[in-house]
Amino acid sequence: MTTPLDRYRDRLLDPERVLVTGATGYVGSFLVEALLRETEAEIFALVRAGSEEQGFERIRQAMKGYRAWDDAFASRIRPVPGDLGQPQLGLTDSTFAELAEKIDAIYHNGALVNFAYPYSVLKGPNVHGTQEIVRLACRARPKAVHYMGTIDSLMAAHMPRPWLEVDPPMQPRRDAPDGYMLSKWAAEALVVAARDRGVPVTIYRPTWIIGHTRTGATSHHNFLLMQLKCYLELGIFPDIPATEPYEGAPIDYVARSTVHLSRQPDSLGKIFHPWGPNRVCFSEIYDWVADLGYEFDVVPRVQVVERLKGLEPTNAFYPLVPLLERMWGDPDQDHGTELYGRDVECANAMAGLAGSGIECPPTDRELVQGCISYLIETGFLQPPSSLNARRKAEYVS
Repeated sequence: MTTPLDRYRDRLLDPERVLVTGATGYVGSFLVEALLRETEAEIFALVRAGSEEQGFERIRQAMKGYRAWDDAFASRIRPVPGDLGQPQLGLTDSTFAELAEKIDAIYHNGALVNFAYPYSVLKGPNVHGTQEIVRLACRARPKAVHYMGTIDSLMAAHMPRPWLEVDPPMQPRRDAPDGYMLSKWAAEALVVAARDRGVPVTIYRPTWIIGHTRTGATSHHNFLLMQLKCYLELGIFPDIPATEPYEGAPIDYVARSTVHLSRQPDSLGKIFHPWGPNRVCFSEIYDWVADLGYEFDVVPRVQVVERLKGLEPTNAFYPLVPLLERMWGDPDQDHGTELYGRDVECANAMAGLAGSGIECPPTDRELVQGCISYLIETGFLQPPSSLNARRKAEYVS
């Protein structure tokens, strides 16, 4: 018997029109770029703006800042002024209904990412926003939902290691580290429930996403890079053991692999970890940073926490200090792999990418130093010469 899903299957896998949320963010910008380069689809982008013109300019400026913009993209981008934190995505009844008729697939990447905010603040955009996306997917005709989650959602639950490409646990941990992880756990649980009721869903759980293999472009709001900025200013780095390696992936790999996987018939209903099998010790990364001319000492993590507790409230990293204090403040605590080495399975992702030519580049000297060069050029980091000179002047004074 033919089902409504069977009738629209071709459009689900080769969509003519897609909705992307979070298009002005780091991952969203490159997801839009990959969709524009790898498909023929029109991109409807939900964006907080007062008009379509303002929304388009926000998208263009974000992509230009990440060095992902091409003027040829302009004719295929359709801004949709709205807000994930509002009922019906902040859209009028007619606009919501019109989208429901037009859209073939939804790439739900948008979220409010803030490790200092409580769940009560993040629930609206991250959980209720996802609920509205599911409502849109179910209206008028079936739509594929590609949900960009995070491996952090498993940190909010009693998920044993290694972390597998399976459904999230039914209950979160009472001692979950923060509201963001809980909000992403709840949002993913909503998407899984929709899948179990027949919505064509695919879930992606990326990890640290840092750097572009060609341009070095990265986000100024990445938790790990915010630490990097703070540590360089203090002249210290935490001593991270080899059992807790860095296991990240470049943004171009994550975006391209997501778009490829989203268009494969066997992907619907699955969960993917778009990571690479590459691991690198932080001590090696520190060497690459030092080779650029930065001066710092590597000290025990408990000492790092003590230095961080002395930050001024105006420091951008100040609100995040309690998170590291809970994890690193007790020298006798078994830190495990809560923040860095994650021990994650990528079997579904590797199988789905087989034969595509898409492989995760290693985290190497070129990638790390390219990322830092981008951060210097965009004003996020001070060049080593000026930062070292400033710290020496402060020490003398």
